Amino acid sequence: MYENAAGSGSATVSGGRVTVDVPAEGALALHVDGVCADPAECDGDGDGDGDGDSAQVSARVETSYGQEVHIVGNTGALGSWHPASGVRLSTDESTYPQWTGEAAIGPDDEWKLVKIDGSGAVEWETGDNRVGPDPAPVWRG
Repeated sequence: MYENAAGSGSATVSGGRVTVDVPAEGALALHVDGVCADPAECDGDGDGDGDGDSAQVSARVETSYGQEVHIVGNTGALGSWHPASGVRLSTDESTYPQWTGEAAIGPDDEWKLVKIDGSGAVEWETGDNRVGPDPAPVWRG
């Protein structure tokens, strides 16, 4: 629980989400990407992002024309298992079938690669969830 320095009201941060309680005609200032001076008091590692450090990912995924590749996982930064909200990777003619992007994946974060076509249909890779960072995953299909 964080107290609002601007007056009454409070904010609770849990699982990468913030819940605020602000009285009528009140205000709440929220500093994003702040760093916690004492991680033990802030329920985290002190880096301010709550979802692991962002790192480059280069995934080898063969797709059909019109499909996109996303990283989807159990954190807000990875879309909370909602494919359209995951981290979209990109490719082009010179790099295909390598799909690259930046993703915040912590050591205990669970995630998978998904393919999404133009109609929104999702194809999940097979096998167990991946756990922790992997800079060069290969599609399991």
